[in-house]
Amino acid sequence: MAWVALDDKFPHHPKIMALTDAEFRTWASALAYSQMYRTRGHIQKTSLQSIPRATPKIAASLVNAGLWHNTDDGWVIHDWDEYNPERRMKSDRQQRWRDGATNGEEKPAPRWQREDTPQSRQSFYASAEWRRTRPLIFDRDQGVCAVCDTQSDRWHADHLEPLGDILRRDGDPFDITNIQTLCATCHGRKTGVEKVLK
Repeated sequence: MAWVALDDKFPHHPKIMALTDAEFRTWASALAYSQMYRTRGHIQKTSLQSIPRATPKIAASLVNAGLWHNTDDGWVIHDWDEYNPERRMKSDRQQRWRDGATNGEEKPAPRWQREDTPQSRQSFYASAEWRRTRPLIFDRDQGVCAVCDTQSDRWHADHLEPLGDILRRDGDPFDITNIQTLCATCHGRKTGVEKVLK
């Protein structure tokens, strides 16, 4: 379960007190949406309908209030990284596992963090965190393939950057901005091309 950090004085902030009920609900829901889908505070225009009460008019009001900022493809929540530094917290947690210590107990890091082999990648795809992440991709993309734009029950959550490359640079393999929905056909083609390019 993900959590959103809020300043305990936020209800009394002038920007918040000036919001209408619908604007406040949209702002709060956007915080939860961004944390759940790991967008790092970014709200795409195509995702606005996924946020309760959100409309383009309310989005404009939040921008005018200084709570959202316009971007090329939507908006970003003001001061998101200051209060919710997801990548830093996650990388710290991953490092503790790599060091073999969690809560003072010696525990080995998961196999996919210790080695780069086909077997270790299989252990990644069998991990509990990946099983939690995968449905989020499908829900976000509504099952529509990013390549052929068709909807299918046979779909794959696919890393735009190959998993091996992400792990070698110590990146975040659960960053959903680097994961797309592909149908079985397009996924098979992409995988084939990646094998040839290796």
